[in-house]
Amino acid sequence: MEVNTTAPFAFTFGKNGASQKVVVNWPTDDQWVTRAKAGRSLMKNLPGGKTQSLPPSEEALDKADLALFRSIVVEPADPEATDEEYALRIVEILDRGQIGEVTEAGDVFEIELRVLGTMGIPPATTKHTLRKPTFREERKWQNRYSGLVSHQGNRFEIRTDPSFAGEMYDLLKTSVSGYTEGSVIPINHKVPVVSRLMAAARAAEETEVEDENSF
Repeated sequence: MEVNTTAPFAFTFGKNGASQKVVVNWPTDDQWVTRAKAGRSLMKNLPGGKTQSLPPSEEALDKADLALFRSIVVEPADPEATDEEYALRIVEILDRGQIGEVTEAGDVFEIELRVLGTMGIPPATTKHTLRKPTFREERKWQNRYSGLVSHQGNRFEIRTDPSFAGEMYDLLKTSVSGYTEGSVIPINHKVPVVSRLMAAARAAEETEVEDENSF
């Protein structure tokens, strides 16, 4: 199956002997980015140089997912008519992305991303070929993709920039397959792919250094 981000997705749910059809559009990149903001974690400095991780609340995550669902639902006409459990499940399915095989060939990496694949939506494997980033591009990634933002109460927010990740993906991509013609590669696919690329490129560089030092 090829992923078609231009056509609506139809889901059918069954509960207590009754079924409900729910049709949604694929979220825009701006909608994905807005949702991602609710998933930011906090860290708090503790005495003795220790830190405490403060993950976002389930309530905040559910609120963001429900807001996203209501902005993309096509059928039923009333977004509130869909069971919240179904709505949350639909967003989770659309956001699904698991990195598969990563292959290095010279100065390029081919990265598999497995998406969708439940509740009547067949699984799909997309393949993304990206060139190896330069040293400056790696440094730019490290400086801009993630960072800490200070808050009151000796707390720091762990903030990432998915829009920047999308820009880096577009810069490094050489080819892609697994999408229908005319489909736009969504930001929630670009982020895990380019993140894996950066990790793979760094690991390859460290291996090269170890090999050089072994002589």
